[in-house]
Amino acid sequence: MNNLKKTLTLSSLGLLTLAIQSAYGLPSRLEALNGDTDSRQHWQLLVNDQPYQIRGVGCAKAEGTGGVDYLHLAKKLGANTVRTWGLTHTDTGYLDRAAALGLQVAVGIWLPHPKARSLYQNPNSEELVRLRAHILTQVDQLRKHPAVLLWVVGNEVLHSADSPSERTGFLIFLESLIKEIKTRDPDHLVSYAAAESVDLQMLAQSAKSLDIIGINLYSDPRKLQRRKQLSGELRPLLFTEFGPRRPEDMRLDALGYPLTPTDQAKTKRYVRRLDQLESLSKQTLGAFVFRLGDPKPDDLHWWNLSYGDHPRAAYVAIAQRYQGDDWDDAPICKATPSSRIQVTPGTPLQLQISEQTLKQVRYGSHFWPVAAHVRTQPASTLLTPDLVSTTPNMGVSAPDQPGDYWLITHAVNANGTACMQRSSLRVQQP
Repeated sequence: MNNLKKTLTLSSLGLLTLAIQSAYGLPSRLEALNGDTDSRQHWQLLVNDQPYQIRGVGCAKAEGTGGVDYLHLAKKLGANTVRTWGLTHTDTGYLDRAAALGLQVAVGIWLPHPKARSLYQNPNSEELVRLRAHILTQVDQLRKHPAVLLWVVGNEVLHSADSPSERTGFLIFLESLIKEIKTRDPDHLVSYAAAESVDLQMLAQSAKSLDIIGINLYSDPRKLQRRKQLSGELRPLLFTEFGPRRPEDMRLDALGYPLTPTDQAKTKRYVRRLDQLESLSKQTLGAFVFRLGDPKPDDLHWWNLSYGDHPRAAYVAIAQRYQGDDWDDAPICKATPSSRIQVTPGTPLQLQISEQTLKQVRYGSHFWPVAAHVRTQPASTLLTPDLVSTTPNMGVSAPDQPGDYWLITHAVNANGTACMQRSSLRVQQP
């Protein structure tokens, strides 16, 4: 039997035709391919009747501290699509800049996490009615912008809802909101970003209006695809976050903090995951590597693909995969800049930031308190280190105030590429 090709999108009643407009004003649609030798659902996104695989990167803000142009970095990476997490930063200015660079946008619509309080148990509460109205007003304002590719409604909300009643209420709210968005904007697809595979069954049962199942994935995508099949879910996958191991997946150091992988270890992980993703090119719509943008301090080292506007090793490897161009290698930072983990205030420390000896490399270091209230603050000050050196060896003094710190070091090569590393340090009372 020949392959049966159908032009499709998804609804609770079946599979119907749906067109969307790309950033270039060309018609796009989802296409499902069913073959007699493979019972799995195969999908592809077509733009102007041509296959379009999303080569994405998360990019929360268009511009960062010091005028860093993150959307330009996304374009240099070879991405064709960027993802945001909320409408606060995804304004018309963001979309205009993306369109000027030829980038499409998966527009994030942030839905609050319930955390310690009950929020979604009454899906028609006054608070949620106001939230729904605010979101729909913004959708009305942005839906005709040529850079809008799809909506990502909510991010890991189910994962943070502890009680069954809270999850049930959220799913009722989510399904209702998706229906309203699609009524107002029938020209764009709608997704939700779930945490790995834990939400698949609930989404299959209670969020039938979703077009695409978004998954934030930090493990093997092939295993996720198999779990999706076992759940009975037929809708296409889109990896709304895609990256190396998370802090919660790592062993702890002597002070109880996650051991931080080197830039090179994370790069190998990205390459392996992108290879695995390539084998699923007809079963998924692509992925958004995580990420670009001004982060919290714990994000700056762990997740960011750049140090300001300086590409790191993972960025270089992803760029080679996305566009095949040759990139200069990034410098290598040591895994543990300091061998001492408990010191007294003001203790002199000798750092060896890198084992490489390279010309015209700038090295820097910074101590950052680990206290919870500090971790929620922007990490922009880390882009201006406390100390700078032209050699990989640097002498520093431990902070004067007792407490736990991250010692964050970096090196910027003459070619503009960079590396970062982080280790924990405890400053004790003398």
